[in-house]
Amino acid sequence: DAREEKSQLEAGILELKNSISELEEETKSILSLKKQIGDLEEELEMKNTQMMTLEKELKALPPPGAIKELTQKSTSLLQRHEHTLVKMASLEKEAKLVPALRKHIEELEDEIDSKEEEYNLMVEKMDILEEENNLIPEL
Repeated sequence: DAREEKSQLEAGILELKNSISELEEETKSILSLKKQIGDLEEELEMKNTQMMTLEKELKALPPPGAIKELTQKSTSLLQRHEHTLVKMASLEKEAKLVPALRKHIEELEDEIDSKEEEYNLMVEKMDILEEENNLIPEL
């Protein structure tokens, strides 16, 4: 009777030891899962922070229509700038002609002065001839 009891107790002890081993394995598994959950929560928090940062950056961007409008304005400004450069090049060419034109104007003015002198001399000669002509009948 005592042997049977001892045998049952030993079997019960063995069963308890197995149960304890199973519980220890399950505890290790649960602790591992808890650590994984903690890691995932940490990663989720990081992702949320990144998402909030991206949302702020997205809100700071101009709307798509504004980008198109800015592109059109900059293209227009660039075309006007190119047109201005063409005008400036034309004006520079004309400016290079100015000294030659001034010299030509001076030559023309000199020629006009010379012609005026010739004209004045002719007028004087005519006056003299007229006076002489007027004197002839008196003689």
